[in-house]
Amino acid sequence: MDDITYPSEIPEQPEIQELKDYWYTLSQKMEPTGKQSPSLPLRSDISPLDLKKYLPDITILEITGENDFLIRLFGTNLSDWLGPDRTGRRLSNITNGIKTTLEYNKAQMRWLTIMNKVMQKKKPLIWTGSRFDASRQHHQIRAISLPLTQNSGDVEQILTALYLYIPPRAS
Repeated sequence: MDDITYPSEIPEQPEIQELKDYWYTLSQKMEPTGKQSPSLPLRSDISPLDLKKYLPDITILEITGENDFLIRLFGTNLSDWLGPDRTGRRLSNITNGIKTTLEYNKAQMRWLTIMNKVMQKKKPLIWTGSRFDASRQHHQIRAISLPLTQNSGDVEQILTALYLYIPPRAS
């Protein structure tokens, strides 16, 4: 998808760097030899207390099969600007029964592209893209997606923090 860009950082969005640093701290595991080695953080290592400030902007997607994800958490700020809470829905039926102006196919393809890239790289992915609401395409989504494992060492969940950026109007 050509509407997504992958900057290495977004200086005006400090929460993204803070979450990236938090993930890297959790990813440093101590080996029996005393040497630290990076690995995927366990979902159970994440403390809701550590993320309290970020929770309204977070969604957690669990991989359920090829190209489908279960939404485990959908933050309240996301509901405010994306529409009703989607906790418990799958990506494949994310808008069923929901009145929305969201361009569903584009949004679904964006999520699949990003989630697959995170699963492939097994490291944080910072990304930006335009909003898919036809009347608000000048808005920008700024986000970070963080891969997590439960036990297997493979990416099993992806925590994504999304922030809405509305550029100032030109005078």
